[in-house]
Order: sequence, then structure tokens, then C-alpha cells
Amino acid sequence: MERVIESRRIGGGSPVEFDLGDVFCPSFDQLLTRLGPRLTLAGEVSYMSDHGGKRDHFAVIEVGGIFTPLIVPVTKLRRVCGSGLFIG
Repeated sequence: MERVIESRRIGGGSPVEFDLGDVFCPSFDQLLTRLGPRLTLAGEVSYMSDHGGKRDHFAVIEVGGIFTPLIVPVTKLRRVCGSGLFIG
């Protein structure tokens, strides 16, 4: 089955994005219990934070839909190009 959105076809193999709140099955609560550490998130760096003598060791990141900032080591971040794809 294909669906046309904004003149683009969506079908098997199509990259898509959606909000967790729009998932029909499993329920939101069930889905939260099934999230794993390999889930990729995208957000915007609010500011950088030091760690001891290491300058800008952590990034404080705002992610849409998550109600608290996330602190991530800078070495674990990948830049996002305009297409939404991650680049190293």
C-alpha cells in the first residue's frame, strides 16, 4: 500500500518520521518499556559543559518531546545535515 504526502510516495523501504504519540500499536506506555539504548535521537545543543579540566566535554541538548535537557558526551554526537540524515 502506498500513500502520497506532499507529492512524495510512501511505501515499503521509504524513510519516514513520526511522533511517538502517533503510534497506534503498541500503546505509548508499552512502547516506553521497549525503548533500547540504540534509539537515535536528534535535538539542538543548548550549550556546552566542561568536565574537570576538559573544556566542552559535554553538550546539553534539547530534544522535542522530551521535557528535560539531555547531557551527552560530545564524542558521541553526530552532526545532522539538512536532509535529516546523520553525518559523522
